[in-house]
Amino acid sequence: MRLDGGDEARRAVRSLRDAEIAGATRVVDDASLQRISQAESAARNRFAALVDQLPGGIYIEDLGAASGWYFSPQVERVTSYAAAEWIADPDFFSRVLHDDDRERVLDAFARVHETHETIQIEYRLIARDGSIIWIQDDASVAFDDDGKPLYLLGFMADVTARNENE
Repeated sequence: MRLDGGDEARRAVRSLRDAEIAGATRVVDDASLQRISQAESAARNRFAALVDQLPGGIYIEDLGAASGWYFSPQVERVTSYAAAEWIADPDFFSRVLHDDDRERVLDAFARVHETHETIQIEYRLIARDGSIIWIQDDASVAFDDDGKPLYLLGFMADVTARNENE
């Protein structure tokens, strides 16, 4: 007498094999995700170290916006105002610009937002203590792979000492 459990046995073996393959795939996927996560974390740490070592402040500004949505911590060292202050008030930049520079600078940035050209501009800010800070601001538009403009990336440096020496 022969037991005809062959089909059931084959199904059980296939089911076990499929489960093992799925488990192995899940382990590989988990390991891949962990490596990707570690690489991403390392890249963020390198970026943060770079930003922290720069002598000026970095900002990111949406095209058409009056102010940025990201300011590196160094912006406070450069301008005397914390990054949170720049972000919280869309008119902050306009308010701290020197009266004699305001129209020229705002017009120049408006053109950059429209034309997507690079800008290199020098202007004065009124510091928290009322003193004048000379800023060299270099910014350009970032584009995606299809050439679509994304946002403005800028770097502000304090050039007060240079201007006072001149």
